[in-house]
Amino acid sequence: MKRIGLVLLVFVVACAGNYLFFKVGRDVNRSVDLANVVPEELGECSSESLTLKDYVYKILGTRNVLARRYTCPGGSVYLTVIVSESDRRVVHPPEVCLKGGGEKVLGKRKVVVNGHRINQLTVRDRAGDQLVWYWYALGSEYLDNYYLYQLKYLYYALTGHPKRTYLIRLVLSPREVSAGEELIRAFDASVRERL
Repeated sequence: MKRIGLVLLVFVVACAGNYLFFKVGRDVNRSVDLANVVPEELGECSSESLTLKDYVYKILGTRNVLARRYTCPGGSVYLTVIVSESDRRVVHPPEVCLKGGGEKVLGKRKVVVNGHRINQLTVRDRAGDQLVWYWYALGSEYLDNYYLYQLKYLYYALTGHPKRTYLIRLVLSPREVSAGEELIRAFDASVRERL
């Protein structure tokens, strides 16, 4: 009898996992107005919107992408926010796309900015070395670990409390770290609770 119960439990978990991980449709046409969530001015940083090519949206599986260049005291920072309503595959580690785009990832480590841990990639492309700072968010909850983000996403979905998923990515030169720190401080103060 215990064996039948265990088999049924495994079957139910497998079906739920299959539904959540493989049957969820891409949310290309779902719209989240990120322009109203992320202000054009964050703290002392002002921005200009950037246009992405259509193939980028296709690769991401969503048009819910905000791309801006913020000019802050201390330099310029490129901010990209990707959001998904229903497809956890949209939010993935940036190194996958960076390597596919021809950039060379020189290193990865964790750094602490404004009190929370984020990922830092050192990347080399034709323009030279760049830093890529990124983290994941489930609503306003920040996570620096992709696998923990996936597990929490599954937990919230299975318990009937799904959350929007985000990838927040900043690209800056190693000389513009103070500008990146300023932008994250302003992002936390103005945007985090609205995610």
